[in-house]
Amino acid sequence: RLSSIYIPKAEFLYSSLINDNIEPHKMKYLDVGAGSGYFVGALNKIGLENISGTEVSKYQVDFGNKMIGKNYLSVHEINSTNKLFKESDANVVSLIGVLEHLQDPRGAMDSIKNNNKINYIYLSVPLFSLSVFLEIMSPDTFHRQLSGGHTHLYTMKSLQYLSNEFG
Repeated sequence: RLSSIYIPKAEFLYSSLINDNIEPHKMKYLDVGAGSGYFVGALNKIGLENISGTEVSKYQVDFGNKMIGKNYLSVHEINSTNKLFKESDANVVSLIGVLEHLQDPRGAMDSIKNNNKINYIYLSVPLFSLSVFLEIMSPDTFHRQLSGGHTHLYTMKSLQYLSNEFG
């Protein structure tokens, strides 16, 4: 999972920063909703050092820190997510498969926008598409996009709207 899914995501972020004339090793990273720390582990594997992750599940944090071999992950309260964004000193915040779980995604984006230390946000969200309907129609298929606490589906237009509104 680390090698096939998360290291390519980390490498994409790394090369995107370089393409923006940013030295990735001089940045501070925070992965919010880090789960078991796969993305944080991937950042570590590609050589980045100023990394951390936060997650609401203590079980996943404990498992992730054990898996990574370092205490990069910490627990935060679910109702303090926006405060976490407001107070972060990270330059890069990642929300991989997280924005769709938040009860107040607009508040989160506003908190990120108003934190002058955060220069980059790295998102991965579920997209509204034909596959959503196909999953619902099949009784033998797990409804991945409309289950598991997902509160939102996104379109390219809605992502552009968020981008325009929150810079």
